[in-house]
Amino acid sequence: MGTFFLMVLAPVVALLGLPKPAAAQQIRNHPFPRTAQLQWGGAPDEWYAKFDLLFMRQDNKSYIDRIRALNPNLIWLVMRDFNRADEYLNGFPDSWFLRDSRGNKIVLYGGNTYWANLSELAPRASGSINGISFSNQTLLDFFPEELARLVQRAGSEAPASGMEYVPGRRSRQQRPERSH
Repeated sequence: MGTFFLMVLAPVVALLGLPKPAAAQQIRNHPFPRTAQLQWGGAPDEWYAKFDLLFMRQDNKSYIDRIRALNPNLIWLVMRDFNRADEYLNGFPDSWFLRDSRGNKIVLYGGNTYWANLSELAPRASGSINGISFSNQTLLDFFPEELARLVQRAGSEAPASGMEYVPGRRSRQQRPERSH
């Protein structure tokens, strides 16, 4: 966990300007094995409380507090799919979607799911997302502040993404067929 924190969590915490997680400090001398779980939900509270580190979409503070009552040392990372930011950012500007050379939104997972434009070259927009006003920002400008609010609201240690932005990564539906 110490190596994981230094390599993965510490940069996220530093980027967001968050204090070092108290739970991470508490488990420094925790006996091994240390365990982590990526979970989509549906298990009993006792199941989640078995782990040292939990990645989960659940961001309800009272729910997280209930699990922490069973395991006070639990490090909770609230998960979001960064590529699908419009899913949880109410008021997501249309200009923040990634587009092809014809100006069409690029399909992410199929259906009506589209890639968010996480590049530094994304168009700037102004408006209100989740009740927070912003002006002349890209998604990349807005995102760290929103993730910090999410972490604070949920009472978690940091955000996480199971689908982080990786240059060149595409969903199965978008994988182009190449002929050589």
